[in-house]
Amino acid sequence: MDPTEMIDRMIEIVPADSGRYRNVVPKEIEDMSKAHQFAA
Repeated sequence: MDPTEMIDRMIEIVPADSGRYRNVVPKEIEDMSKAHQFAA
């Protein structure tokens, strides 16, 4: 995983006034998490 992508997203997410309850980055991890939750 590219740490630069994570850092760039944190710079956007942390100071935001609104957003998701959970922020999963990168997209591959989000997809893997969704598949795991669906399987459960």
